[in-house]
Amino acid sequence: TDLDGVWPQNYSRAILPYSLLDESLLNGKQNGRKKQKGLLDLDPPPIFDLVIVDEAHAIRNTDTWAHRNVRYFCDNAEAVVLLSATPIQLGNQDLFNLLQLLRPDVITGRGDFDAMAEPNPALNKAIEAARAAKTDWKERVFDHLHEALTTAWGLGVLSNDPKTQQILDLLLDEDESIEARLTTVRLLEKLYTFAPFINRTRRRDIGNFTI
Repeated sequence: TDLDGVWPQNYSRAILPYSLLDESLLNGKQNGRKKQKGLLDLDPPPIFDLVIVDEAHAIRNTDTWAHRNVRYFCDNAEAVVLLSATPIQLGNQDLFNLLQLLRPDVITGRGDFDAMAEPNPALNKAIEAARAAKTDWKERVFDHLHEALTTAWGLGVLSNDPKTQQILDLLLDEDESIEARLTTVRLLEKLYTFAPFINRTRRRDIGNFTI
């Protein structure tokens, strides 16, 4: 980029291992009297159409050079995808760090994250109750959904979401079929507040694709 003025076309698709994402890549380094430029020295910075971060759990710590380098790429990309098969605790600092990297326009600070996350434990209980399919599953789902809706995010956002009314209609209906219950589960999963940013693929959903 420094030599050509733009990102070189012969590197239009590039793969970087985490081992290269060190301090010198970001800040440059001194080679005798001459400084080798780093990413932060590039003006203008290279703009990428898409940045794909595999094993994204490896950058959950903001104090690492890997995270700082990836943030540079994400800040200068049209689109970003984070991939990981390693479970991440959904209520802790790790998830906040990754979502803020992915959508800094929405997750602007820890307060935003905590407000968005507050309804999710109750929504998870509602999903579990619907999946368990006990005789009183509708009452259980209703109670947990009500708990989610009484949070600040629930009152301000979820209560105005059309999916919420669809779920309530299903719960008030006398239809006890498997189809109605599974539709309730799907709507609850879509109501999960981080659903617009996170796509979870479970083993049972993949089937024979792994072969």
